[in-house]
Amino acid sequence: MKKNKRENKKKKNILNIILSIITITFIIFLKIINILPTLYFIIVSVVIILFTILLLVLNKKKKKIGYILSILIILIYLLLSYYLGITKNYFSSFSKIHYNEDTYLVLVDKDSPYDKIKDLSNKSIGYINSELKDMNKVLEKLDKEVTMNKEEYTDYDKLFSDLSNNNIDSLLIDESYYNIKAEETGTDNYKIIYKIKIRSLVKSDTKEVDITKDPFTIYISGIDTYGNIETVSRSDVNILLTVNPTTKQVLLTSIPRDSYVQLAGTKGYKDKLTHAGNYGVNMSIDTIKNLLNIDINYYIRVNFSTVEKIIDSLRGVDVYSEYSFVSYIDNYKFYKGYNHMNGKQALAFSRERKTLPSGDIDRGRNQEAVIEAIIRKATSSEIIYNYPTILKNTKNTFQTNLTDKDITSLIKKELTNLGGWNVTSNVITGEGKLDYTYSYPTQKLYVMNINNESLNKTINLINKVINGDKLDSSYGQPGNIKNPDKVIVTEPSQDTEKPKEDSKDNDTKDNVTDNTKDPLDDILPDDDKSKDNNDNTSNNNEENNNDNNEENNNDNNEENNDQKDDNLKDILPNEEKANNP
Repeated sequence: MKKNKRENKKKKNILNIILSIITITFIIFLKIINILPTLYFIIVSVVIILFTILLLVLNKKKKKIGYILSILIILIYLLLSYYLGITKNYFSSFSKIHYNEDTYLVLVDKDSPYDKIKDLSNKSIGYINSELKDMNKVLEKLDKEVTMNKEEYTDYDKLFSDLSNNNIDSLLIDESYYNIKAEETGTDNYKIIYKIKIRSLVKSDTKEVDITKDPFTIYISGIDTYGNIETVSRSDVNILLTVNPTTKQVLLTSIPRDSYVQLAGTKGYKDKLTHAGNYGVNMSIDTIKNLLNIDINYYIRVNFSTVEKIIDSLRGVDVYSEYSFVSYIDNYKFYKGYNHMNGKQALAFSRERKTLPSGDIDRGRNQEAVIEAIIRKATSSEIIYNYPTILKNTKNTFQTNLTDKDITSLIKKELTNLGGWNVTSNVITGEGKLDYTYSYPTQKLYVMNINNESLNKTINLINKVINGDKLDSSYGQPGNIKNPDKVIVTEPSQDTEKPKEDSKDNDTKDNVTDNTKDPLDDILPDDDKSKDNNDNTSNNNEENNNDNNEENNNDNNEENNDQKDDNLKDILPNEEKANNP
């Protein structure tokens, strides 16, 4: 009997010791992670200590409930410690040390007998030594594989012409140039027999601030690839996220990929902004800083894989669409209003431009709508339920110069006042034309001349956010949310008419009346069509009188504009015609 009492007492003491150790360890771990505001941490720590003391007292009085609760609390602390460990591991992956990976290609004529790099032993290879690319490292790496006679060129046309005329046996070019050539003139006459990858350190020289107090701007660069985030490629998404943490105002500014800008540190031809990404994220940052005369404090670099993983980890997001349309990519049917999208659908929505009235301008608006949806979901209480999944799935899928200290500081501030962010959308606009570019100087490409009025408006909006002004919100609360579906279409619709624009700079995207021709009219069931028609009947009746009065005055102008559009379509590449309806 006494032996059993001693054993029970021993077990009770062991349980109390374990409970005390785990409690202290958990509090220390919570402090190390540093994601709770100081006041919250003190309150949580006091509650934990008092509750632990209560359990120890119950155990001493041999209360059975004390033993049960002690075991339960130990298990809860272990589970929470596991989640905190995941968080710490995730934040430790944030680093100021990032790398770019450039790929260079060895090309030969498609009919040549050369199939592998060793076949080119003692043969000739031509290359161009760019001022923005270090070809010495590439040539050194090539020398380790094969001995070749190298010939330096200054002109791409001459380089490719000599290969076609058998004046050289092969050529060495940057993959980014090859991709542009493939898109513009085709590369069917060549075959790739070898790839050289060069990894280089990314040095960030941005101006850091206290992101819990000071306004800051983040550059979001979306590159057009899947997989390895280090891959250097075109930056098809160029969005500035200007944030005032005090007023909780966010301004999203989209700069179209084809914007005709002077790349930082270059002379001569301007270039498409998307091509800046081929020279690394710092080139994009410096170019935009020069364009807008602003500071860019941080950057986040993502690719297609990042977008899909983030949104799927959030269990989908509710995104506002200005139009109903069927995407050219994957044929998803999106509706005007809010759509609940998974990662793949949101990516297709973000990449679409061919079926939208204003092409790349509307694509920028869609990309901003996706970012707004992510912000709204990530700052809601729902994030708690799939928090571990988000951390696990998004680790190492993006690059940023934000530190773990920056992120934890922002989380601590947000926990004191969840949500309430005001998001405003802005897109820089311009006029399309054909012109030579720095990256592809041998042929005119489609570019967008930035409109000065739009540029000045953007600079003014950014300064307003920095100075603490509140802007009109561009997004309402989601309602009547629909789910995109895949449809079978023979050709994507490209006859969407551009709606009349409201005079306000920043329209709230709820309770909006759409009087445009719906591109889904030809594929939607009749029931859906009649429902949409009934909703718009009263609005159409009110506008008919105004339309009739204006019709005669506009006929002559429309004829002149149509003639200009026809002339432009004759010279634009097929891919770009859809952007100039």
